[in-house]
Amino acid sequence: MRKQLSSRLLETLNVKMPKFSTDQYGAVVTIKTSSFVMRAITACFLFLGSSVHVAFARRDSWNGDDATARYEAHNNARYRWGENVASTNKINLLIKYKPRTLQQTRHSFRNSEKSARLSILADSMTDVSKRHKIAKVEIDAEDKEDIMFELMMDDAVEMVEEEFLVYTAPYKSSRRNLDSNRSNFRRSLAQESQQIGLDLIQAPLVWSTVLKNPDRYNYTSIKVCIIDTGYDYGHEDLPTSGVTSTETIYGNALTDGFGHGTHCAGVIGAVGFNKRGVVGVNPDPDKFSFHISKALNAQGVGTASSLIQGIEGCISSGSKIISMSVGGGPDSDMFREVYKEAYNEGVLIVAAAGNDGTTDHDYPASFPHVVSVGAVDQKGLRANFSNYNDQIEIMAPGVNVMSTAPNDLYDTLTGTSMSTPYVAGVAALIWSYFPECSNNQIRNVLALTAKSMASNDACDEYTGFGLIQAKKAFDVLDRWGCEAPGEDPSPLSDGGIGGCAQALPDFRNTFNAAPTTRPTPTLLGITNVSNNTSCNKLQLDLLTDSNANETWWVLEKVDSGVREEIKSGPPSTMNYSPKTQYSVAASNCLGNGIYEFTIFDISGDGIEDPGYYTITLNGQTLASNSNFGMSETTNFTIGYFLPRQPASDPTSIATWRMLLVEDFDSGFGKFINEGREVLYKSSIFGRMGVAFIQVATASGEPYLSTNEIEMDEPYSKFKVVVTYRTANFDDGQSFCIEYSPNNASTWNRVKCWSSGVHFENGVWNDNVSSVFQIENQAADMNSLRIRLILTGGSYMNRVYIDSFQLSGM
Repeated sequence: MRKQLSSRLLETLNVKMPKFSTDQYGAVVTIKTSSFVMRAITACFLFLGSSVHVAFARRDSWNGDDATARYEAHNNARYRWGENVASTNKINLLIKYKPRTLQQTRHSFRNSEKSARLSILADSMTDVSKRHKIAKVEIDAEDKEDIMFELMMDDAVEMVEEEFLVYTAPYKSSRRNLDSNRSNFRRSLAQESQQIGLDLIQAPLVWSTVLKNPDRYNYTSIKVCIIDTGYDYGHEDLPTSGVTSTETIYGNALTDGFGHGTHCAGVIGAVGFNKRGVVGVNPDPDKFSFHISKALNAQGVGTASSLIQGIEGCISSGSKIISMSVGGGPDSDMFREVYKEAYNEGVLIVAAAGNDGTTDHDYPASFPHVVSVGAVDQKGLRANFSNYNDQIEIMAPGVNVMSTAPNDLYDTLTGTSMSTPYVAGVAALIWSYFPECSNNQIRNVLALTAKSMASNDACDEYTGFGLIQAKKAFDVLDRWGCEAPGEDPSPLSDGGIGGCAQALPDFRNTFNAAPTTRPTPTLLGITNVSNNTSCNKLQLDLLTDSNANETWWVLEKVDSGVREEIKSGPPSTMNYSPKTQYSVAASNCLGNGIYEFTIFDISGDGIEDPGYYTITLNGQTLASNSNFGMSETTNFTIGYFLPRQPASDPTSIATWRMLLVEDFDSGFGKFINEGREVLYKSSIFGRMGVAFIQVATASGEPYLSTNEIEMDEPYSKFKVVVTYRTANFDDGQSFCIEYSPNNASTWNRVKCWSSGVHFENGVWNDNVSSVFQIENQAADMNSLRIRLILTGGSYMNRVYIDSFQLSGM
């Protein structure tokens, strides 16, 4: 009889029955249809007495398979934490209401003519989030289907879901009895495991850049919200200034009975330069602040409602970033909307991908408006426990991460829970210097500049866009501005897709584009110079003190508008050993340019005597010191401006006077565009700004020449330094340097380079020099032109010119 009535009802409503799917968890239904039809279908199910699990929502419903499986996982987790779920027959429902306030919703329920039960429930409803208009009510578990149906029949209700559990637990912990092992966990600064993680993500390179240029890089303090088990306020190595908090049913957020939240906080922002503990991604507490939302209890377990309250607290506090090392939830439509709304308010949300080593979609990480973070080990390789799927977006260190623990202690944990605060920390570090960028642009620049771990150097479901790289992200925003990772859509939530589908601009176009600002290199006032035309190598000699793990250094090229790291030390997999002598090649052969070498001591007291450092270039000492405080920077040049020396030293390299420097950064510059046989590329073969000459016809000798170079005094000797690369040259074919004085029509050849003798195709030849004399014309010469010419070439011979210099004596 019931089946007949149900069939007639569906026929009357002209409803086609959906297909149902079942699995080992029992009968599960996934329904996507209109709210009116859903109500009718549900009425039939209730009339038939079917024991099916239905997710009521007027939008796409969450998948029943996943919900049921996760529900069992939550129950297992609760048993694991000592909570016997079988001891209660009550459950909570989450209700997303339409009216402006909960009071108006209660009024609607009390006046409902459809359900007397809703009138009774009205008084027991409590607000979970006024911002998101979500309430909670406790009911008998056996009445779930009936009450959910009646709620959805009420016009004041938009969505109903059963409350679920969330939890956080590291994949692996080395935690011991910290009280009994206190001395073992009171470490000196910069534990090796933490320092390895920082090096892998390039955080120290950002610190060094802003430390050396405080006037250029102003910061805006960024508030980072951690949703977790709390925060050990007053810990010796964690910030106390500016810390705000949101309490839920789990009490004071500035205490942490589990330690997981305190550990995540240390990864983001353990205080640096204080001679204790570890160092966070953001070592300066003046440049960021914490908001703590305690959404999990002392066993690391929370509820959907506590998580929503935590998110609301983050947003209300003005947090720009939310870090959630939390998982276990279902693909909930209600939460999907919560994260979408937060994204539209300009908040960047990152969450742990999960530690099962499977393709499971863990939530909240797998929502499109949340950045899903996977884990790498200390060698930068994907950790085998890290989940992989189409929502994985970025990777960060997550194995043996040393960080803060309650009671002024330190702990080593492993899991994607540890990777998540690394990403949140980098986002805060970058965003504080580029506050004009949106959350979507910060998200995209982190993905755009990540170090690809895929075999095809692209994005894949195992590692997303790759390992996060703070310095590369910083440099892109510094050079090209917030538009580099793409313009913002409207609304912002349209930019949130997640995983490899996250919409990024073309990588090559971004890095080949003209910079928004590109300062002209400063060629004067640098006292340490070199012009060795063979191979310029920087050597570092270092004698460490007893706190060797405080010392590190970096060599950068700084004349192109962007700081380019040449080399740094120590290697990312180790620290220097105490009281040990090191002799280190701080570079390979260096080309022409302006360079900066900076040595750091994280505690700010330099290298204690008898320790020291010395850097030399081709045997010339550039700097040597020990008591340099927090850092010391040495600038030197190769091949640029060289001041004139007294005539009594005619052999000195400094007797050359620079007459012309052209790096082709902004086109042909001081050279003449000769037409179709002379071309320009903003980027090619790994170099920025290149002019090239090609044989475009079957015969001919194309050339690239300078404008007239005025002579301010007589010169009898000239030197050309050129960086070039060739293509399609046969052995014996050449290109040459020629000059013409006083704008004469004739050219004089001074040097030729031949294939098979002086160069090979496809290889950059850096700083190749040639010296020529014109003594018989020097007194009468007022100007000079130089050209590079292809001689005896064949079709499509090419010479690419990356830089050109002319100096006189």
